[in-house]
Amino acid sequence: MFEEAAMTINPYLGTLFGYGSDSSAMTGTDRIGLYNKTLKNEDKDTARLSKDPSIKRDLDRLQKAIDTAESPEALLKDPTARKVLLQAYGLAGQEDNVALATRALTSDLKAEGNLASQLTNGAWKTAAQDLDFAKSGLAKLKDPKTFAEIKANYIEYKRVSEVADQSTEVSDALHIRGMEDKTPGVYNVLGDKILRRVALTLAGLPEEIAYQSIESQARQVEKRIDLTEFSTAEGREKLINRYLIISGNTGFSYMA
Repeated sequence: MFEEAAMTINPYLGTLFGYGSDSSAMTGTDRIGLYNKTLKNEDKDTARLSKDPSIKRDLDRLQKAIDTAESPEALLKDPTARKVLLQAYGLAGQEDNVALATRALTSDLKAEGNLASQLTNGAWKTAAQDLDFAKSGLAKLKDPKTFAEIKANYIEYKRVSEVADQSTEVSDALHIRGMEDKTPGVYNVLGDKILRRVALTLAGLPEEIAYQSIESQARQVEKRIDLTEFSTAEGREKLINRYLIISGNTGFSYMA
């Protein structure tokens, strides 16, 4: 396991991976158009989704579970509460993994060998830290401010999910746009499903390099793209536009 400084990525944009439209269904110009339209309509779409009956039911169910549960473990047995929390913290796809979710989210981050800190996806550690189940039980989750943040994250997850249904590449672009102004470490990139997909596309590398050693993968990525470009808004926009143009149209070749 490689130790690097933690890289914070907007958690509710980090949930969308492995599904959405076929990259060949749109041209690069189409993707850029959808990306710009999505940015323009962000406030309107967020307002619409905040009134969506199914989203309101999910959030009401989470609130009820918080009010009645006697412990974080009991709360996480509720499938709707677990779904909302995991999706809000960028952990979509893990909703049915009850044992993992419970162990990771209740991790004491100061304890050596705690599960959340060992998992490749840093969103587990972020969620465990924010929810603070290990130290404060349900107290922090009962704070209206914390609940409001989870609500906003969940609505944003739903908004970007709608984009992913049209184009995975555009939802990837929104994830990149939401990154903080910091250069990601190459192993962070390779360990993040969205960043990995974007980086390999920009580098002209196939997913099959996963069969090589992680050191070989890292060398190839660092040789072909400048990771410092992720550290500024201007740099990220350049990468986004390039990614949206070449996605699905890249001829791959690679070296060990």
